[in-house]
Amino acid sequence: MGWLNGPFSPVRLARDLPIRVKLAATVVGALLLLTGVSLFALDRLAYVAGLQQRVAAQSAIDHQIQRALIAAQELRVVARELMAQQTTTAVRRALDRAAKQSALASELIDRVRAGPDQPLLDAAQARLDALMNIVRQAGTLRAEMITSRQKRLFQVRPVFEMALNSLADDLDRGSGARGGVASVRDATTQGVADQHDPTVQAATRYRLAMGRLQIAALLFLATGNGAAANDVREAAADAAANMKVILSGPAPDAIKADARLAATIGSGIATSADALIDLSRQLDQLVGTQVEAASRAMQEAFETLASTAADRERHASDSALDAGIAASANILAMIGGITVLMVVLGWTVIWWLSTPMRRLTGILQTIAAGGTDQQVPYTKWRDEIGRMAKAVEALRGVMRQAFIQSQMIEQLPVGVMTAEPLGQCRITYMNPKARDILHPLRGYLPTQVDQLDGHSMDIFHARPAHQRARIADPSRLPYRARLRLGPETLEVRVSAIHDRDGRYVGP
Repeated sequence: MGWLNGPFSPVRLARDLPIRVKLAATVVGALLLLTGVSLFALDRLAYVAGLQQRVAAQSAIDHQIQRALIAAQELRVVARELMAQQTTTAVRRALDRAAKQSALASELIDRVRAGPDQPLLDAAQARLDALMNIVRQAGTLRAEMITSRQKRLFQVRPVFEMALNSLADDLDRGSGARGGVASVRDATTQGVADQHDPTVQAATRYRLAMGRLQIAALLFLATGNGAAANDVREAAADAAANMKVILSGPAPDAIKADARLAATIGSGIATSADALIDLSRQLDQLVGTQVEAASRAMQEAFETLASTAADRERHASDSALDAGIAASANILAMIGGITVLMVVLGWTVIWWLSTPMRRLTGILQTIAAGGTDQQVPYTKWRDEIGRMAKAVEALRGVMRQAFIQSQMIEQLPVGVMTAEPLGQCRITYMNPKARDILHPLRGYLPTQVDQLDGHSMDIFHARPAHQRARIADPSRLPYRARLRLGPETLEVRVSAIHDRDGRYVGP
């Protein structure tokens, strides 16, 4: 531990610093501590702000995911609407709307910076793409159904009606001469159609069955009613049975030729209707099963992603809250610690300054009271305290010497008296011998001998002005005089007293 007390020890070096340096160091230290607290607080606040930004970012991600899910769920609605569309234009509009919603959902997904959740984003995007592909398939099927209905049912219907009308005309006239397509037949084939003839009745039932088939097919396409599909098949079977009656009956060849033409067209219509029913059921299967399954898978992927994002948001929010609480506690702890440190430092500086000042003040008071034996401390310090202690030590020596000299004056067998050089020339000092000399003559004095201090020297002179002029001029001193006081004659010697700087201070 010798290094603490050596000439270059930190304690001694700090002690010997000037007071202004000590105070400046204290202020600088306090400012540095406050700066440190401020920087720490700013760092903690920046950290908390960063966590809050993470919370905001996670909240934005969750919002983006929710918007993407809403847009993606529109695909399921479009798939349902496709089943009710009656024109290819309406189908295209529905698919365009689905494509826009899918693109919006994909754009919202692309905006999300999921980081570790990127696999979940990729899974959600894949489910969205799969659902969109199924919706496109549904749109393609619906457009194919509408096109097939238009070409195979609506456009062929006039030709079929013409064939049926030609067959009816032939049956009515019993001849195919004016039967349109029968105009090239054998002109010798004739017959009279009897309304109760089985062939005529079969033709009528065939026409009714085909009409019922077309109506049921259109009804099924419009509503998807399963009963309408059954009606289509039953009507097709009735039409085929009645056509078989016509073709196997005794009708002329010309009528059978018209019947075969009508049967060919009708068979095509029935086949097309049955194919449309199959397409419709495929569409139902696609929308009812695959779209629903893909929609559920997509929704589950988005909900998993949203749940993960919400968990991260809650975690970020909790982290921000905990960090804020910890930052507040740390800042308060640092403020408390720095406050204690500053109090200790301030007390140390005050003690370092006040203790020597108090001791030196006590020594000065002792010296002022005449005590010069007490040793002056701190004289080895190199700061202002040390210089002050050295000055007090010098003063102690001077006062000790002055005390010795004053004691010499006090002990002199000669009366000594001092007075002011100017003004009232009041007496400022009398040694005991002077008092002893004047004591027997006290009756000739205007006051008691012990009370002469502070009285003018004029009480000893008949011509005070002359004496004042003499003692006011140190160049006229010293001089000797005889002073008569009562029955006694006092021999007086007046000398000039000068201070350290040579100034005249009195006789």
